[in-house]
Amino acid sequence: MRIATCQIVFLFLSTAAAAAETLDGERLALAHCGRCHVIGDVNKFGGIGSTPSFPVLRAYPDWKARFEAFYTEPPHIAVTQIEGVTEPFTASLPPPIHPVVLTEAEVEAIMGFVAQMEPKDIWGGARPHRR
Repeated sequence: MRIATCQIVFLFLSTAAAAAETLDGERLALAHCGRCHVIGDVNKFGGIGSTPSFPVLRAYPDWKARFEAFYTEPPHIAVTQIEGVTEPFTASLPPPIHPVVLTEAEVEAIMGFVAQMEPKDIWGGARPHRR
């Protein structure tokens, strides 16, 4: 009986930790990514019109690779710093807008949030082609 109780407590704590990480990922995504991207219903009328929403990005087969390396691709490379990973911006080439500064743990929290997100059905039920 005692083992079952410990397993239930562990399951509850694991579920609570996962829920907290998802909420933290959503909060971080909204704060840092929501100025350009629609994150979900929380800012469905936000973002820049030509910028794909997170549910659309989540629909791509390579979504995880895109999120893992987003800061290495334009336009993110010009405005994003990942502490301990990217080089600091130089005075001669400052970011054109207020920079996005994240830690690796924060990027992982955002990815955890995106992983549980329902992908947008942009393919109409068909399987997308791999690039």
